[in-house]
Amino acid sequence: MNVHIEPASPSPAGRSSLAPVTQERSAPRVRHGRRRLVVILVGLLVIAGTGAAGWWAGTTITTPAQLAAETAPPEPTLITVPVESTEIAVEVVTRGTVSYGEATKIAMADPPALPNADPIVTGAPIEGAELNEGDLVMEVSFQPVFVLAGRLPAFRDFVRGMEGADVVQLQEALTRLGYYSTEVDGKFGTATQQAVAAWFADNDYRPLGLDRGVSGIYIAKEELMFLPELPQRIDSAGVGIGDNPAVADAVVTLTGTRLSIRAAVASADAVQMSVGQPVDIRDDVTDTVVEGTLGVIADDIGTDPDNPGLVAIEVTPGPGADRLAGANVRLSITVASTGEGVLAVPVSAVYSTVQGVSSVEVAEPDGTTRLVTVELGLSSAGLVEITPLEGELHAGDNVVVGNG
Repeated sequence: MNVHIEPASPSPAGRSSLAPVTQERSAPRVRHGRRRLVVILVGLLVIAGTGAAGWWAGTTITTPAQLAAETAPPEPTLITVPVESTEIAVEVVTRGTVSYGEATKIAMADPPALPNADPIVTGAPIEGAELNEGDLVMEVSFQPVFVLAGRLPAFRDFVRGMEGADVVQLQEALTRLGYYSTEVDGKFGTATQQAVAAWFADNDYRPLGLDRGVSGIYIAKEELMFLPELPQRIDSAGVGIGDNPAVADAVVTLTGTRLSIRAAVASADAVQMSVGQPVDIRDDVTDTVVEGTLGVIADDIGTDPDNPGLVAIEVTPGPGADRLAGANVRLSITVASTGEGVLAVPVSAVYSTVQGVSSVEVAEPDGTTRLVTVELGLSSAGLVEITPLEGELHAGDNVVVGNG
């Protein structure tokens, strides 16, 4: 019997059952490969990131050792200054005002006047004028006002027959002027009257008594201005032409003719000074410098009323000081000086032991130092004179003043 067997044809159900199996087995292989790739890439990125982070941390994080090295103070170095060769001078500095001395105001309560005439200034005082004995100060109602040397003021009119110390003073003045040559007896007699008349006539004036009908020569007390010291300077005029001098507070204000500067210094400084020492006078406002000399040194403290704890001094300024009148100036008086260049260092460069030995530390070019024993001299303006006793020392050598 022939048996024929036909191949089984795949049914729809069979195809559908086999195809999924093939698909399901192939898909997982693909996904596993991709996962490996992703894992590798991520690993590489992690490694790269870790390396970068390590590099960043290594460049930004400071270790304690590095921090200590960076914040440690620098190695100390010596601070040095060169030894100088210079003159050292010790000065006393004070201040004073340039003036012509004490001012004296002169009033005229009862001015001279002609009969039936009001007292009116007909010749005004001239400011800045120097008055010497016998000079005309001013003119009132065409009558003169003369200045004479004397300590007694003219307190009464001079008339024939009067006697007294004031007449002696007048006779002595007339003698100095060359008008009186007889005995000074204190009597206002004929000889004195003739001397007065000659003096007035030489100045183109007539004694007032001749116009008042008084017997003999008559001088009104206001015609004579007696001053203890002459010459004097008219510092200011208190009246002008046409003024009534009787109502003026002062017809003139007088001062001395010699400029001077009054000042005061400590007693310790005064004992180092001597009369005749040169004085440097400087006006700080105009930067004007004038030389002067020390004229007066008081004997003790309390001699300056404005500075009771100090010693009064007076300086006489030299030529050119008239332009400084009224200015407050600086006075510099040298009381000690080396006179020439000496070795000098800052005071801070000197080391002193308890035994009183002084030395300076010299810095050598190779970085080493050595001590030089010195003797100290004058000190001024932060510098002190030194003389080497043990060891060499020259101008230009560097000495230590500190560490920095």
